[in-house]
Amino acid sequence: MTDWSGRRVIEGIAAELIDRLPPGAVAGPPRADWGSADAATAAYWKERTAAFHGIVAWSPTIDPENLKLLSQELVVGAGAHLILHAWASAPVIEEDCRVGGIIFESKEGRLAIRAKVTIDCTGDGDIFHRAGAVSDSDIDERDIHHCINTAWLFGGVDMPRWIAFKTGDPNGFKSFMERGRAACGGLFERPFVSWRDDVALFMGPRLAGYSAVDVEDQTEVEIRSHRLMAQHLAVYREHAPGFAGAYLMQSAPQLGVRHARRLVGVGRVTREDWPNAAPRPDEVGISPSLSPKFPLVSVPYGCLVPRDIEGLLVAGRHISCDATSHSFLREIPQCWLTGQAAGAAAALAAAGKRETRWCRPRRYRRCY
Repeated sequence: MTDWSGRRVIEGIAAELIDRLPPGAVAGPPRADWGSADAATAAYWKERTAAFHGIVAWSPTIDPENLKLLSQELVVGAGAHLILHAWASAPVIEEDCRVGGIIFESKEGRLAIRAKVTIDCTGDGDIFHRAGAVSDSDIDERDIHHCINTAWLFGGVDMPRWIAFKTGDPNGFKSFMERGRAACGGLFERPFVSWRDDVALFMGPRLAGYSAVDVEDQTEVEIRSHRLMAQHLAVYREHAPGFAGAYLMQSAPQLGVRHARRLVGVGRVTREDWPNAAPRPDEVGISPSLSPKFPLVSVPYGCLVPRDIEGLLVAGRHISCDATSHSFLREIPQCWLTGQAAGAAAALAAAGKRETRWCRPRRYRRCY
């Protein structure tokens, strides 16, 4: 959420959520260390997913249950009417290719909700795809940014002891990883530090060659991921320092999908944009770049707007961009960024100020 100098550049709802979380629900470096290139400080936070390229970043790890509760209460407190346990199955298409709401399926049966503006936050572009919007899916299936898996948590661990082993005994760590790959058919994952030292986070193993919009593939990934979770537990409990008392704590409630579809919008972020520090005329936010050699990345409103459909906006990992830029625009802070921008534009359009395709700000001033 910070640039390479340590400034928090993704603010708004993203910052508000994190700042409102209770003590103990957020783990990450203190503000004084953001942007630090001190070797020892960066080495410490590298093992806690908060330092990259030798620079400390604000990329906190959050207790998911506290985040769920806080997010819910902010939405309810804002006066929104939540309807959960309903599956968006199809858009309501009106004249002139305009989306007028969504058809849902639920335990009650079919339900249609009319709307002046609809925002597709499915991540897979389910709504804009079924509305007829054009999308891209060009990505190397073997690339990490295409892989799918179910993440999980192990409880009862001692992560400081694990980190001491990983960093202090490189030969022992190498032998352990080789043992794990042999036991798990080559698919063996290292744990991440979570928001607590007694909880380990596993973001994989990442499974390649599966489609996020194919139900048979999704089922196979779910089955394989849970089997791998049990296999990992056996290896870690027997051979990994700090994991003797580990237990299965929780698997993710849904698949971790990194890529399915990307909108073809009226605007786009591409690899060619990275060296250019100039704000887009319709900039709605800025993203940290992938490397200190690049400036901040300007995110334009056009990334959220389908090229040929009115009444619909998108936000999240399926915004309009090329495959390379998708590697960071799909991340959580960037999804918060585009989500807030889409919500603000939808409110303007629903109030009759202008159509969704023309809700671009007339001027934009970056604030840090």
